[in-house]
Amino acid sequence: MHPLIINVQITMPRSTYLLLYIALALYASSLLLPGFVVNYPTYAYAPNWQVLTTYELQDAMGYSLLLTGWAGTFILQFAWWANPLAFLALIFSMISARKTALALSVGSFVLALQTYLLHNVPTTPESVDCDLDIRLRAPPYCGTVDHLAIGYYLWLASILMLVVYCALQVETTRRTKTTPIVNSTSR
Repeated sequence: MHPLIINVQITMPRSTYLLLYIALALYASSLLLPGFVVNYPTYAYAPNWQVLTTYELQDAMGYSLLLTGWAGTFILQFAWWANPLAFLALIFSMISARKTALALSVGSFVLALQTYLLHNVPTTPESVDCDLDIRLRAPPYCGTVDHLAIGYYLWLASILMLVVYCALQVETTRRTKTTPIVNSTSR
């Protein structure tokens, strides 16, 4: 007579997976909408001089920000790195490294919040630092962020949904621990 030990598998409620699907839909939507609106300077050019004529509002689309946002690192804007962190959190949640996934998703959310500190966007490679000194010595080669747009808020909401999803996974794992079931039937 040998006892049979069966491990109970942890299962997530379907509503938890719904959070993940909503997060993915929000992320995809954010790529198709403007993330923020930039006030770009436009100039009139002539030999040996240029004159600022006006400013022009332009949308910075989500897909464009996804492709070029890594360059924000050069102006100490690290919010783009929330994307790879969120992707890693998703991968770790799928391979059952739930606490790591939660830590990565929270880190992703914190990095995404840094977008609120974005005020200037370089318009030329020479104006990468976009500081006040450059704008005083020369025409403003920096565009100013006019406002954050719907795409940014959808992106932020998608990351927040990922945080909630990962937190629910950790909580479900904590509540549903594997328990041995002993079968004492005799033959």
